[in-house]
Amino acid sequence: MFTTIIPTYERKNLLSRAIRSALDQTHRDVRVAVYDNASSDGTEALVRAAAEADPRVAYYRHPQNIGGAANIAFGMERVTTPFFSILCDDDVLLPRFYEIALREFERFPAAMFVGASTLEITGDGELVFAPAASWDRVGLLDSGEALRRMVGGKHPTMTNVAFRRELIDDVGTVDPQAGTLLDLDYYIRVCTKHPCAITREVAGFFVRHPSAWSDSGPAAGAEFDRLIAKSAGTAWVVATLAAQRDRRLVQLALRSLGRDDRPGAFAAALALGSHGDRARAAGIIALTAIARFAPALPWAIRQAYTLRLRMLGRQCVARLRRMGERGAADGFREELAYFKMLSASDAGASATQRGPATREATRSPPLR
Repeated sequence: MFTTIIPTYERKNLLSRAIRSALDQTHRDVRVAVYDNASSDGTEALVRAAAEADPRVAYYRHPQNIGGAANIAFGMERVTTPFFSILCDDDVLLPRFYEIALREFERFPAAMFVGASTLEITGDGELVFAPAASWDRVGLLDSGEALRRMVGGKHPTMTNVAFRRELIDDVGTVDPQAGTLLDLDYYIRVCTKHPCAITREVAGFFVRHPSAWSDSGPAAGAEFDRLIAKSAGTAWVVATLAAQRDRRLVQLALRSLGRDDRPGAFAAALALGSHGDRARAAGIIALTAIARFAPALPWAIRQAYTLRLRMLGRQCVARLRRMGERGAADGFREELAYFKMLSASDAGASATQRGPATREATRSPPLR
């Protein structure tokens, strides 16, 4: 009934954890389709072993790397089940994700996708963000309300979004040219025409890595410009996306400085200035000049960024607790324990490389 599309490249150890989380679902009617962008780290052997142990796993290896977004589109074109989701090879599903999604699809037949809550964490399992903390209303959202939420930056993390298969026939696959805005671009295309359903129930983890400091660099500005051009007929969408673009460029500039990448920060500042925000561009250029003579500045920016994430994570938990979200009362201890259990297991021998009996024996009980 569900297909889990897992695009991957050179992440064998993390991929094993992602596969296991997809197979570990309480809703067992799942097909896990791994699309490999020509990895050379032993990914093929790992996934073929997983497929031998569990016939629900399927593997396809591209002759050459076609790019991450194109790989996702390739996988979407081959979905044959009524529902599907996209799981990055370093992220993790909680066991009840598809159970929750199916329940919401049955409650809201008009919804073309269901978005559940994702906890955004560091590789060590520290909670830094939960998008659901900003969701003032859940349930069925008509296309107008859904579009406002997606464009306004309150969309669900794609890790825990389940789509109906007919969407692919209606609006197509993700746009390989959308870059880091692949998810936002797809949400906008869908919500322009269709309603969706949202639930605050936590159903998975999006893992932030140190490499995320570089993000897409100043190219993010061009990605936003392309998305803005596609939305040119709707003034409020254009204005909202333009504001997001400028905030993203400021963030990228500061992250570049935190990595002591002054050329990257300067390039982001120039991109920001080219869109008319000359004041903030000038401020970033000044900081870039100071960093040349103040080697402690990148360290200070990194520390401030880390502190900000920790505070944001605590604020999200506090908001979700006030909203009555189960799990927030103890800081999602049980959910985080599941993530750490999977990670610890895959640090040794992956459960997908054992045997069906062993894997089933190590399967954790359903959460909540």
